[in-house]
Amino acid sequence: LAYLHHSGIYRTCRGNRELEIHPLSCLYTIRQPQYIVFCELLHTTKVFMKELTVIEGDWLTELAPHYYVKRGVRYEDR
Repeated sequence: LAYLHHSGIYRTCRGNRELEIHPLSCLYTIRQPQYIVFCELLHTTKVFMKELTVIEGDWLTELAPHYYVKRGVRYEDR
């Protein structure tokens, strides 16, 4: 899971690692969604997310309240 940091870079909710959307993804050229679930990471000059799905932040606490909690404007793992 990754969220869009206020700096414009995606970060993982667990570990706060910087990620980018892979340039071949259809999400690369559209507006940046707030939360993304990714299935694969590609390590080249940067770390790219592949196989992405856009989700709503509220789904995290609704579907996995035992794992995610809302803190301020973003969601974090417990």
